Amino acid sequence: MVPNLRQTRPVRLNFVILLPPSEGKAEGEADALRTVLLARGFTVDPETDARIAACRDTVVLRAWITRAVSARALDDVFAP
Repeated sequence: MVPNLRQTRPVRLNFVILLPPSEGKAEGEADALRTVLLARGFTVDPETDARIAACRDTVVLRAWITRAVSARALDDVFAP
């Protein structure tokens, strides 16, 4: 038997699904870091690019972006 949809009432569902950060988020942050570094005139060598690409921690990537904005040298960006 097929229900009569005209007689059904909408049901309101209130819930939130929490998902872990996606890979895409880290990739976006890595791209932003590369953009800032290049805009500041830094050369991103293959070793540095590989380090950026390998990082999946968005907190670390954001810290590097923040440092890249005012760094005097590339080493200042990745200093511990």
